[in-house]
Amino acid sequence: MSSKSKYSDAEVLRCPACGANIVYSPITGRWTCSSCGGTFTEEDFQSAANEDVVADVEPSVTESEQPELDVFRCQSCGAELVTDSNTAATFCAYCGSADIIKERLQGEYRPDYVLPFTISKDDALDCYTQHCKDASFVPGYFFDLKNIKIQGTYVPFCLYSGRSEGTLSGQYEITSSKNIDMIDIYSYVRSGKMDFARIPADVSIKMDNALMDSIEPFDFNQLKEFNYAYLSGFLAEKYDVERDESEQLKRVSGRMESSLQSRLSKGSVSSSDLKSNFSAIEYVLMPVWMLCTEFEGKEYIFAVNGQSGKTEGFLPCDAAKKWLWFFILTISISAVISLPLYFFIVWLYNNA
Repeated sequence: MSSKSKYSDAEVLRCPACGANIVYSPITGRWTCSSCGGTFTEEDFQSAANEDVVADVEPSVTESEQPELDVFRCQSCGAELVTDSNTAATFCAYCGSADIIKERLQGEYRPDYVLPFTISKDDALDCYTQHCKDASFVPGYFFDLKNIKIQGTYVPFCLYSGRSEGTLSGQYEITSSKNIDMIDIYSYVRSGKMDFARIPADVSIKMDNALMDSIEPFDFNQLKEFNYAYLSGFLAEKYDVERDESEQLKRVSGRMESSLQSRLSKGSVSSSDLKSNFSAIEYVLMPVWMLCTEFEGKEYIFAVNGQSGKTEGFLPCDAAKKWLWFFILTISISAVISLPLYFFIVWLYNNA
């Protein structure tokens, strides 16, 4: 089933000095131009939010019956590029220019903040390699970086802040230290309040929630007011799932219950009354290096926190390596056991 395409203007961040395409560098925290070598600070690009250094690109085609895709023309080389309806920043597959589709991040989709990348692509690959080294019996295929595709992506997150309060009641047991046959049973009621700030949750259907949770935490002290300039040189997505408050309420309530039970290791909960309310929900783009590869017909995806370098992702086990290690270990143990036994037998023979 087809539907009408939506055609958006692609926009390119331009060097104020020479007009060439420029990108953000996580290493220097500045924007660099590969053409003239110029470097620029955030202050130099404050006008990007006002569209002064972001050049418009005319739509490449007229509206017609096509799948739900957006088509635009690369301003640098003129090639026609296609994206899905959630992509807000991308690259030209022909010339490599970084393109920003600003209308995807306007209105309700405009982020409140952006957390810039602070580790480079090479640093992310080093983190991934260490992740492989820390695992056991990883196939050699995963250590060859030629097999790994990597892309820096700004992933949409919502940050939830508010207050949780409630009461737990139940029983707990204390065993007498003088007489182990005596067990005292007590009833308890515990109440408490807890303010929480900026609990993150990704809001992109493309991203695995568990994988995104596993690379936390992020340092929210480094948040910047949203500026399109930070997107240049990276992929970016707008949120495409509802900001499900119920899931976050469950998460906060769970933390509250754990806090109330923290001193009752042997206690059981008979009833609970926990309530949580959000006072603020912030929409933020978070930095994540996404890595993927295909091995023996299966896709493997890894995520590297673009700020801290924390790396997560499932690695398979090489059965051949595992059995080889088991064989060597068995031989080594056998040798350790057999050698003293051999000398003992020789000693008995010589002294018989």
